[in-house]
Amino acid sequence: MRELGAMAEDLFRLKEFLNINCNLCGGNDYEIYGCEESMAKHIVHRTVVRCKKCGLVYSNPQATREILQDFYNATYPDLSKYLEHVERLKPYHQTFFSSLKERRKRGRFLDIGCATGHLLKVGQEFGWDVYGVELSETFSRYARETLGLRNIFTGELSEAHYPDRFFDYINMWHTIEHVNDPTQVLIEVARIMKDDAELNIGLPNIAEPYHWVERFSSWLKGKTPGMPSSDHHTYHFTHTTLRKMVEKTGLVIDEMRLYYDPGEHDIADGTNWKGKLEKRLIALLARVFRNRMGFKMSARVLKQAGACE
Repeated sequence: MRELGAMAEDLFRLKEFLNINCNLCGGNDYEIYGCEESMAKHIVHRTVVRCKKCGLVYSNPQATREILQDFYNATYPDLSKYLEHVERLKPYHQTFFSSLKERRKRGRFLDIGCATGHLLKVGQEFGWDVYGVELSETFSRYARETLGLRNIFTGELSEAHYPDRFFDYINMWHTIEHVNDPTQVLIEVARIMKDDAELNIGLPNIAEPYHWVERFSSWLKGKTPGMPSSDHHTYHFTHTTLRKMVEKTGLVIDEMRLYYDPGEHDIADGTNWKGKLEKRLIALLARVFRNRMGFKMSARVLKQAGACE
């Protein structure tokens, strides 16, 4: 009975979700890359595929914009827990704007996926004219009503209808992996960037040793690997697929950094010898190949000459 119920739930989900072509090359020839086996109700995507033509990894079938908005409003992340987390980030936000001050003139700053607006609040204190776009009504309301930020738009970037060449700096920190159409988002970003503006992108990197160790282990066991990153991500990038997508939208990556968070290679109590060996080897590789490995990556992106003309 439980198997029949699970099948019925899967059929219902398929009616809500969309089968999509590759967002990078438009192809529709793919292979299964990972699956989520948990039957918890909060799981968004359960199957991830890899395009055989260009290598882009993406969730397919994929949640619609409406499903994602409901998820971010009702489930993830919890506002009170997020506020505890974001308060600890204030020193990092201050360091970010201090560094920015040294090399860029203040102007209009846009944060795409601005959440509660705490980064923007610090930017405002540093003299920037700040704007934010956020899909979650709960978070965007907090930014407007609690932090007093006026220019917060609830919805998707394309719906905000900003003028051409409007922004001096755009931040898209761990946002692009959540959207339904990253190519169109980047095209819109290129349109609203001033010619000398800068885009800052941050996102997970699925081309790193821990990820491949897990995939190899699943292969040895005859199992389909799990999700390469969070189940609510619509896309899963490597530095190669990110660069290809950026460059096809009138933008160019000026600098890219790959990194691990502090403590990523720490060995927990009770870790077996295989786990300890894995941690130590990857930590060593990360030191030898500095800035070429890591769970996360960031990119400084500029406009190509003649883009969006």
